[in-house]
Amino acid sequence: MRSKIIKNTAQSSQWLPHQYLILFFDFDNIIIMAHTKAGGSTKNLRDSQPKYLGIKLFAGETAKPGAILVRQRGTKFVPGAGVRIGKDDTIYAVKNGLVKYELKRKVGFSGIKKSVHKVSVI
Repeated sequence: MRSKIIKNTAQSSQWLPHQYLILFFDFDNIIIMAHTKAGGSTKNLRDSQPKYLGIKLFAGETAKPGAILVRQRGTKFVPGAGVRIGKDDTIYAVKNGLVKYELKRKVGFSGIKKSVHKVSVI
């Protein structure tokens, strides 16, 4: 419990806010303590803005140059013919055509086979 000792002067009576309660009188000092409970703090009231990730143009749809095909974090989808990848891993079209998605099997340097989603505009 936190308490405060204030000298009994004329200025000290003007300083006292309404939430303090005088508990003990002495001719030399006034001892005061808070009579309102301290409010707790919360830590989980922040949230980030939505990022709207995912596929924007599906297979068979017409893409114009500059059209965003996939917004992603990392390279779950890799660029094929007629598309490029941005610095935030967004895949976008560089020519007119139809969007094509295909699943390619790839063998890594360690011999592990994995599937890769390839996006193209043809």
